[in-house]
Parts: sequence; C-alpha cells; structure tokens
Amino acid sequence: MMALLSILENIRTNRTRASYSVSPLEGMEGIFFGLNNDGQPCLFITADQVQSIPSIRTSQIRVEFFKKYKLIVGENEEREGIYHSILCLSKDPLDIQTFIAVLESMLKELNGNISVGALNSMFHSLVNLFSINPEADATLMQRGLWAELFFMQQNEGFTFWASSWHSEPHRLFDFSTNNMRTEIKCTVKQERIHEFSHNQLVTISNDRIVVVSFLLQEDDSGTSLRELIESAKAELRGSPDYIKLERAIRSVRMNEPDTDGPKFNSAHAIQNTAWFRSTEVPRFPIQEPTGVTGTHYRSDLTQANRLSQQETSEWIENWGAQNPE
Repeated sequence: MMALLSILENIRTNRTRASYSVSPLEGMEGIFFGLNNDGQPCLFITADQVQSIPSIRTSQIRVEFFKKYKLIVGENEEREGIYHSILCLSKDPLDIQTFIAVLESMLKELNGNISVGALNSMFHSLVNLFSINPEADATLMQRGLWAELFFMQQNEGFTFWASSWHSEPHRLFDFSTNNMRTEIKCTVKQERIHEFSHNQLVTISNDRIVVVSFLLQEDDSGTSLRELIESAKAELRGSPDYIKLERAIRSVRMNEPDTDGPKFNSAHAIQNTAWFRSTEVPRFPIQEPTGVTGTHYRSDLTQANRLSQQETSEWIENWGAQNPE
C-alpha cells in the first residue's frame, strides 16, 4: 500500500478545486484517501447498502455512515456514491500527522475490511489520543520512554512486549501480564537510586515483580529517542498496539517529527543494566496503613541482589509463554 503521506503530496501537487480530491488505495477495493477543500485528510469506504446511522464527531474528527459524496479521483474522474467517511477537522499540523499515522496503521491491521464497528473504534482511538495532555516534565518523561523502548528493543523486540505495555504512562507498572509485572527504571546519575511507588514493591496479590534498572549516559552521538520511536513504529505499525506508541509519543511531546529527544550511549546502557526482584529492593516491608495512600520513596539498589543471566532469560521466556505472538 502506498504511504498515505505520499498520496497526499501527490494530490496536493495535482489537485483541482473539489470538495474531496482522493486516490484509491492500492490493494484495498473501494477505499479512497485524500483531502477536502480545506486541505485536511479524509478517508472514504464504499458502502454496499443504505442505513440510517447518526454521524459522530468532535472538534477534531468526524465520522459519517452511509452518506452520499461526490469524489474526484485523480485529475477529473467523478465518483458519486454512498460512502462511510472519517475526516480530520483539525488544522493543527501535529494532529494531522497523528491522524495519518494512526489511520495508516489501522488500515494495515484491518487489511481493507473496514466495517461500521471498525470505524467507530478508529474514531474513539483518535478521540482518546487527541485528548492527551502532554506531561509537564517532558525531559524526565522522555528519558523514561527512551528506557522503555530501549528495553523492548534489546529484549526480544517491540512486538514481544507491546501487548503487555501500559496503555498510558501513569499505570502502576510498565508491563503487566497475568500475575507478572516488569517495571523499568532509569537514571543519569552514577548511583543506582530510583523512585518507587510503595505499591510497586509491596502488593496484596501474589504478583511476581521484576525491576529493570538502567544507568544512562548522555551522549550527543548516542541513540536518540527519535530513533527508538521510528524503530518501534516500523515494527508495530499495523498491530492493535500501535496506538499505545502514539499515546506515549504525544504524552512526552515527541510528536514533532524533527525533535530528536534525548540521546544516550547504548553500549553504556547495556553494560549498566541490572534486573532485580521487587523483594530485593530496599522498601518498607508492610502495606500502607489505613488512611495513607500514594507513598513514594527513593531506593538505592547498589547492594541489592541481582537476577542472574539465567534467571533473566527464564523471566523473559515465561513472559513470552503467557503472551504468544
């Protein structure tokens, strides 16, 4: 399938004055992508029947079902018919880029089989995405995202972990599956000291929790967060978990495509990675007392017992057994 951005550039170069200038999507019968007369992207899916279903919209997105449209395909071919549509109403370039990226991933995932239900799902995914407010401390959050993506890349790949990755950055754990939890911590200091929520270390349930700690070294020629994001996009595009990546990108203010974000030395990060069971992390060994919640503290893991290479491999193997691809 031709990249949607390439289609838009081609339409912008050759478009005529029309409400909707579109191009058919290669390998997807009856699906058209293009621009409205305000230059905003839109997708049309040929409907094979007529029903009355109310449209749904926000200030940024509109979805309509079984509506008559006149599309201009190519330079002057008119196609009038009944279509479903999803239109980006936002004029913010970053919203438009996100809209296109999510649309491209979902089209790949659905392989052209776009039902009313799929359009509804697409709409709500985009609404949730556009509702994200970027974190105030973008520097700290970008560093955390670097560590999470680097962890995935170095341990079986993004696809292996994506289904168990948190759906938003303030979940208690970064990765969760059944009764297993994996939490990623990082610091740019030389001491292996991290901040924990008490509930990450002492839980009522019998969760097995592992903490993966990175010591990071800033390096102008190191691996950038942008590089990790692009690698993750390439691997996750077309999967149901791609939207998680877009949410993470937006929340840490990395949706500007020319923003590199922090850069860290990969070799140093690998050499200074350590895995710990939560029971080995210095902590208060009791539940929060009644009336006390949200306890956070800093724990020094320098002297804590680490998992061996074999134990680390077994943890990853057991994780994969619970999340077969």
